[in-house]
Amino acid sequence: MYARHCPPLTLIVSQKCYNTRMMFWMLVAVLAQDPPKPVPAPPPDKPQARMLRDEDADIAGDVKEYTLDPKKSADEMKIGDFYMKKGSFNAAANRYTEATRWQPKNALAYLKLGEALERKDDPARAVQAYRKFVELAPGDKQAKEIKKKIEKLEKDAEK
Repeated sequence: MYARHCPPLTLIVSQKCYNTRMMFWMLVAVLAQDPPKPVPAPPPDKPQARMLRDEDADIAGDVKEYTLDPKKSADEMKIGDFYMKKGSFNAAANRYTEATRWQPKNALAYLKLGEALERKDDPARAVQAYRKFVELAPGDKQAKEIKKKIEKLEKDAEK
């Protein structure tokens, strides 16, 4: 690295040795710097609605086509259950909504959607989900309890 006329372990004797060492350390300093950060793209021309990002938020630009797919519905339900246990009710509600889109007659998905929305403090939408559950499964053993819950939520909403 050093020039032959400038031994590395001797004291700086001449100006030539000083210049060589300074150039070496300047080169090391330049190479040790982080690469420049890319410049962010300019904002789009049209303003977009700002959304709160949830840990499970989908990309806004994705448009899905939903067809009857019980497997995907069951997968979404499992993920929703995970988020419910974790306490992330917004993410759970999003997953249960996806499950109802993949299988519109899935009464259990509407029941769990109602529970997630109720815990998320969205009683109006919870009532809608509970009503859909009762509509799809009127003979279910939980239907009576859910009807009472709907009445209670509606009374609370009036207050």
